[in-house]
Amino acid sequence: MTYNLLLQHNPVRPFLILTLALLVSFHTAYATNLRSKQPEKQTRATAQALLSNPTNTEEVIRIFGSLPLDNFRTWLTAELPLPAPIDEIMFARAAQRAQINIVTDPETCERLQQQALPILRLFNRENHIRFVVYYDSYPQLQTLALNYLAISTGLLQILKSDAQLNGLIAHKLATATKPGIFQSAWIDDDVNTLRRMELFYDAVATLALKTINSSPEDYAVFLQPMINYNVATSSSNNTLKYNRHPTLQDRQRVIRQIDLQHSPVTQITITELQPIRSHR
Repeated sequence: MTYNLLLQHNPVRPFLILTLALLVSFHTAYATNLRSKQPEKQTRATAQALLSNPTNTEEVIRIFGSLPLDNFRTWLTAELPLPAPIDEIMFARAAQRAQINIVTDPETCERLQQQALPILRLFNRENHIRFVVYYDSYPQLQTLALNYLAISTGLLQILKSDAQLNGLIAHKLATATKPGIFQSAWIDDDVNTLRRMELFYDAVATLALKTINSSPEDYAVFLQPMINYNVATSSSNNTLKYNRHPTLQDRQRVIRQIDLQHSPVTQITITELQPIRSHR
């Protein structure tokens, strides 16, 4: 009866009550949603800040070490330029200038394409990269004509896993991020900046491997025989190139520190372990 009286004397009141309830509900939902998005916004802002100074290695380790893999994928997509079209004529000219002897081995090239497919997809390059093999005992992966990854026979001989291959490819594809810094340092022969950019590319490669559920540690270990070979066989030409790269210790430190921060830690004590029963 009370409700009927209210409705008779003030028919607008139920509408106002309903409107007020909806506004309160909307405000609560909006505030909850806003709070849930704040860490994501902060993560995006942190990743964006990294773009301004990728040569600060300690900052790269800290930010990439705490960057969720989904946010890394978003950052990578936004940072990479659109893939260039494949140009066979440009490749032929680049191979001639590089004076490399191409090995005709379509089966190996197809195998490499399949092994590298997860990392190529992450970098949105699965339809824009072709592999070629060239004869050289020096272990090296180089880019020719933007879209061709040339792998030496020497590198093929020491590669042991997909993680090693994908780590090298991720490092190479990462050079498309912030290319201006590297190019300016190369022109100015700024060795310190070149080394720090190489460490930044290793950081990108580390998170790329984590994103495709591969092993950054395998990549870090592989760098040792590769770099050791470079040092042992260094000539007047590649000594300068090697000096422009960071040390093995620096590269492995960046990879392992970022990898460690993204690795799960099991909280367990010795007393929680079941005693080992001896069999006599």
